[in-house]
Amino acid sequence: MNKSILNTSAFRYIFEIIVIVFSVTLSFYIQDVLNDREKIEKKTRV
Repeated sequence: MNKSILNTSAFRYIFEIIVIVFSVTLSFYIQDVLNDREKIEKKTRV
């Protein structure tokens, strides 16, 4: 029973899932911010 929790495959998979979910969420947030900026820029041009 010398196995650390950091070396178990279950922890590794859970950590990878968390990283993927965080990355996708961050990507959607950045895209939303860029869309808002573009809408504001279009309004100011007209």
